[in-house]
Amino acid sequence: MANQGAMFDEFVQGGLLDDADVTIKSARFVTWDYRGKAVPVLALNVKLEDGDGAEHDEYLSSGDLKAFVPSNDGKEALAVGSQTKLNSNTNAVAFILSVINADTKGELAAKIRATSDISVLDGTKVHVIRKNQPKRSGIPVVVQEGGNQRVPQRLEVEKILSYAWEAGSSNGSSAKASTANAPAATGGVDDELEGQTLGALMSILGANGGSMKKAMLAGKVFGDEFVKGLPAPIRNKILGRIVKDEFLKGELASGSGISFDGTTVSIG
Repeated sequence: MANQGAMFDEFVQGGLLDDADVTIKSARFVTWDYRGKAVPVLALNVKLEDGDGAEHDEYLSSGDLKAFVPSNDGKEALAVGSQTKLNSNTNAVAFILSVINADTKGELAAKIRATSDISVLDGTKVHVIRKNQPKRSGIPVVVQEGGNQRVPQRLEVEKILSYAWEAGSSNGSSAKASTANAPAATGGVDDELEGQTLGALMSILGANGGSMKKAMLAGKVFGDEFVKGLPAPIRNKILGRIVKDEFLKGELASGSGISFDGTTVSIG
């Protein structure tokens, strides 16, 4: 799977977090364009709160939007292609695996394995550290940052300090409920079509400078490389859906960084 943003390091808001005790306030899949520096990719946005109450936003790359897109609520990565699992080389998967490996009791690890709902991490208190990223194709050994060079790093969990449900918090209750009722990774039929339509829209816009008139969208659908890989019935459904105002202005599109002013559709 191609990593559209592989030449960039991960970014944070609120300062570089390292060797700290934090609470995972939320974990959600989103689209991420490296602050406008690259074609949008799937990312895991982890909101962390440190001991001083400061919030840190981490965006961990999860792969190409042609393979997976965020669900409407961000709790799942919905497959829109033939791939069924996130790439193990991504920083998001490394973070999730670090949670599993740090869970000596195995309770949270069991929840993660039992559901496709990433919100099971919500409310967990952990100790996080930064580790140098392993060498990967397309990622430089050092990156530039304010005129200085440094080795790209990624955030990982070193230790589970407490579970959300131990404190009887609402986060813990929510995590239990979502585990019991979580849908499959591809969601229902409607969710799957919505995800595929978003994947097609992202692909078309990405191949055309990130913006185009809505009136031109329909003519681009069947020539798009992403759409060509889908079955004919799905391609026809995407054609009918991608030009609908309700889709272009809907939660999935707007939550994925798509803007539509009534005439022009754009990324960002």
